[in-house]
Amino acid sequence: MIASRADAVDRLGPHVALFEEIVQKPFFATDLRERIKRALGRTSLRRATGSPDAGPLRGRLEDLSVVDLLQALDLSRKSCGVAVTGRPLGATAPPQSALLLLVDGQVKDAQLGEATGDEVVYTALGWGEGEFSIDFNRRPDATTVKNSTQGLLMEGLRRLDETNFRR
Repeated sequence: MIASRADAVDRLGPHVALFEEIVQKPFFATDLRERIKRALGRTSLRRATGSPDAGPLRGRLEDLSVVDLLQALDLSRKSCGVAVTGRPLGATAPPQSALLLLVDGQVKDAQLGEATGDEVVYTALGWGEGEFSIDFNRRPDATTVKNSTQGLLMEGLRRLDETNFRR
């Protein structure tokens, strides 16, 4: 919602909760674009996983990939733990389980068995089937990931492209 005056929020009263964002004029286009991106990220995350009031958010990787999930959490600057159990599409190997811990949308810690760090994220990005659960009360105890979330996504997608190219 774009409001022309600061008191527009007061006039909306109980209807304020119906809006993802309320932007007051005047505004900068770059700020508006960022707020729209964050609102779309929150909306797509809720749509894919259900209501945040129902406890931990859960979903299927077939509906929302790890890439899309991390992008939405990054755009909305969420702090949470994401438990992901999955495997590459069509794989017959048993699923693996990883834990990704984020602060303000940035992956800070990633664990997969004994492995930790960036490589765990790259592995999870390749999973096309499985499930995930988001716990907004979970925080990292350590920092094992060196790259930003966007850096992880770029490198992970590059690695996936190279793997698919070789096949």
